[in-house]
Amino acid sequence: MIYRPGEIADSFYFLKSGKLRVYRLSETGKEQLVRMVNQNEFTGELALFKKGVYEAFAQAQSDCSICAIRHEDFRELLLEHPSISIEMLGAITNRLSTSEQQTAWATTETVRNRLLHFLMSLVDSAEKEPIVELNMAKKDLASYLGTTSESLSRELTWLEKEKIIEEIAYGKFKLLNIL
Repeated sequence: MIYRPGEIADSFYFLKSGKLRVYRLSETGKEQLVRMVNQNEFTGELALFKKGVYEAFAQAQSDCSICAIRHEDFRELLLEHPSISIEMLGAITNRLSTSEQQTAWATTETVRNRLLHFLMSLVDSAEKEPIVELNMAKKDLASYLGTTSESLSRELTWLEKEKIIEEIAYGKFKLLNIL
């Protein structure tokens, strides 16, 4: 565990390699995946600008190489190198946009549509064929989409049966008729 809710938020974490899960637990113990942190991404930045405690769990999903930078040192680094601030602002803006989109989907869309939106968001427009690879386990995807693993499996099966997607390898999908 990298950090957990209630711990003093004193560091910013840059993931040099590996994968982290950032998630929250409801009062009833239900897990809600907030995001996956992949190589060359960061976490712990929210507490960087407001003193306090971490509000989520960050847990390694694989062997990781992590650079932990104390908040005071990181603030100094940002002041000395403003270009880092601009890069971070861009990354945080993208994360906020994704979060707002996820909130809108969760409150207005069916599980099927949330899944389709998510899959389409992974498509690399430069690729000839729309093939996407999940960067998380299916149980994590279900949590991220605000549904159960069973509902996610039913929707994936339905989408395959209707020839909208094709699972070409575990966690790797070819999008056939959704673009």
